[in-house]
Amino acid sequence: MTTVKIELPDTIFSNLHQTAKALSKDIQLFAAATWYNTGKISLPEAVEITGLTYQEFVRTLSRLHMSPFKKTTQKKVLSKIEREHHAKEMMKFAGSWSDMPDDEFEDFMQDIENRRKSVYTQVHNYETFND
Repeated sequence: MTTVKIELPDTIFSNLHQTAKALSKDIQLFAAATWYNTGKISLPEAVEITGLTYQEFVRTLSRLHMSPFKKTTQKKVLSKIEREHHAKEMMKFAGSWSDMPDDEFEDFMQDIENRRKSVYTQVHNYETFND
């Protein structure tokens, strides 16, 4: 890989409470996520830049409120072949829960449970209010 040098004011490290190495990793991550999200690079290229696994990179995109689905630059409906290719690409992540560390999986399942309870409470309160 090629190394790129950028200049930043010294205050940025104390403002962000990060070391130069940690900030460098963040910049790589944000750049790869942005380039992938805008269709400039492929998923394998983004994963290579960040050094993350496919699953970690997709979860990171989610945390950054970016879609793991590739955007098309033209306003057109995906052809059947493109849709099939995209589906195959995304199927790499199917069943990846077994690869997730136990604590992350438990947090994930708890988040689902909390969201279900929240929706149920909102619906129940709405129905009660309208009766």
